[in-house]
Amino acid sequence: MTAAVTAAPLLLVERNAHRVAGHHHAALIALARQARAEGRQVVVAAPDGITTDTGQALAASGAVIVIGAGGEPVGAVLLGAGLLLSALSHAAIRLTAARRWPRPIRRLPHQLMLASRCLTEAAALRVGARACTRARPVALVLTAAEGLHALTAALSGVGHLRFVHEVDTTEDGPLRLLGAAARRHHPAVMALCPTASVQAEVRARFPYLDTRIVAFALADTGAYISDAERRAARAQLGVRDGERVLCLVGGWWPHKDIATVERALALVTRPLHLLAAGSPMNATVLQRIDALPHVVLHVQHRELPGAHLRAVYAAADAAIVARAATADKESGLVADAANHGVGLLVSTPDADLAARLASRPWARVLRPGDADALAAALDGPLPARPHPGAATEVGLMSPAEALARFTALANGLTRRIR
Repeated sequence: MTAAVTAAPLLLVERNAHRVAGHHHAALIALARQARAEGRQVVVAAPDGITTDTGQALAASGAVIVIGAGGEPVGAVLLGAGLLLSALSHAAIRLTAARRWPRPIRRLPHQLMLASRCLTEAAALRVGARACTRARPVALVLTAAEGLHALTAALSGVGHLRFVHEVDTTEDGPLRLLGAAARRHHPAVMALCPTASVQAEVRARFPYLDTRIVAFALADTGAYISDAERRAARAQLGVRDGERVLCLVGGWWPHKDIATVERALALVTRPLHLLAAGSPMNATVLQRIDALPHVVLHVQHRELPGAHLRAVYAAADAAIVARAATADKESGLVADAANHGVGLLVSTPDADLAARLASRPWARVLRPGDADALAAALDGPLPARPHPGAATEVGLMSPAEALARFTALANGLTRRIR
């Protein structure tokens, strides 16, 4: 790799930077710090704003933060159009929720949102690239839409890598036509997919698009929780010595198998504390779990910033990660457990992840939907604590490794754009 490429600025785009929770905050900060340590300029484009904690951490590292359109006129037009389409999408969701409409009408809100995200990403790339003062940047969209990839490059004029975490919707006819019109820009973009299943979905829909399987979560040895921190967190919770504590972290989204967790908790015979933290949750299910004879339930029903989430992990002996049999995206919770040093009870359909965890003393892999097996695991000896650096055992790269790989991949793109 040449010195010129190594010195290229790093442009990070994150449309969810304003949200309190999410694994993108850790990635933003870690990549920015690593790039600055290498003497590179860092620009973070956050079209909808950024949380105070993340903004302060990025500013302390020396990153330039661009909010909204940043005074760039074309970017302002793109961002304004994106915000309008987003508002129309939300209005369409409300209108179509009241009755059963034909499929094209039911899909209209999702098509509007996909177009909105394309425009927002293009605006952020455009204004972020303008803020890069030294050279053409290595541009990375950390939370990218699952469609209109080439159109985003065409509208922004910026070759970039884009993390596609999952495929929630697809392009219908009108959007496919727009995407086809920009097909010549496919060489300027590359989709980074966290799992083989996501890559297969993206490839099936966009056979001309270059894709790679790359883990999004990063290894973070500095996140490891000390024994003293664990004792303090458990004392704060009121847990006595010898009592076991499990945590169930994150919102109860469709890919989470909360029903199996509830059935397993009803079967346990050994007392335990359960920390349920995140949003959204089902209040009725929480009430049923709270009534179980062997479960002491502690609930934090809100999106948790990093420091609060760390306190949850610090108090826990193990984390429960229960995923539906159709869940194919990366589990940030597995990365959390490995980085923080928390044992893991995980059910996943991801064969690669299951194989990586199968022989680890700090993880127990269960079949999705198997409540009896989960109950037995909760009653039996819990997994050991992961050792510092265990994140590498599940395929996570360090920030330095990730930045080197992103730079190498982007180098090929920047030579081909326009």
